[in-house]
Amino acid sequence: MIEKVSEKVIYKKDNAPKIKHWTEEEISPLIGNMIILKETNNLKENPEDYKRRAIETFKEIHNLILDNGGMPYLDVSEIYNKYSTTNPLIVRREDPARLSRLINGEELKIYFDPNVAYQDGEKYANSALWPYGPEEKTNGIANAFLEGRGNAGPIVMLGGYSTEGKNISIVEPEKREEVVGTLNRHSVRILSGEISPEDLEFVIIRTAANFFDKSQMTEKELSRFQKGEQKQIFRGYYFKK
Repeated sequence: MIEKVSEKVIYKKDNAPKIKHWTEEEISPLIGNMIILKETNNLKENPEDYKRRAIETFKEIHNLILDNGGMPYLDVSEIYNKYSTTNPLIVRREDPARLSRLINGEELKIYFDPNVAYQDGEKYANSALWPYGPEEKTNGIANAFLEGRGNAGPIVMLGGYSTEGKNISIVEPEKREEVVGTLNRHSVRILSGEISPEDLEFVIIRTAANFFDKSQMTEKELSRFQKGEQKQIFRGYYFKK
């Protein structure tokens, strides 16, 4: 049972969410749509079908997360505020298919391609700590969204993970440009190992507004979208421990 409070949706405390993992037959269509959305040529060849798939894919991700105990928030700042004074988490922009499987109860393995490294073998940073550093404590989120590359076309997903996972290693890179343009990179880290579903704290989804169901926008988002001011839609999901 859910109730809506201003711009967020939360579960009532006396109604803990029931977990229902999807079967392979249930999750496969979602993964298939993600693969199709990654191919931008599909947008050029059939834009209407591509947009339909994008809207359908977001809704299915939403349903998958709810079935696996995620608590939805229209205002992602409500999730960020939960962690504003806590120990840092690891945040990563993930491939949506891989993150969906983690949400559904599978482990997420992080490994490195030896061909993707500096000349002396030093690995690139692939994650960030958050909250961490300056007072605004948003740099880690910005690092993950801007420097990560995982996406399913217009859909981008970011995972927030506990740093206390038993099978993960977090290392500060030796080579790191502290500032790139206006982006501070002091929070970036190298993550490797296996992330378990229990490590997952929250998920943030960012979707291009043109590929989002208008009926699911808030009044403020719809008004801004109609004025050409709302370019992205953000939704958050918190996993209660």
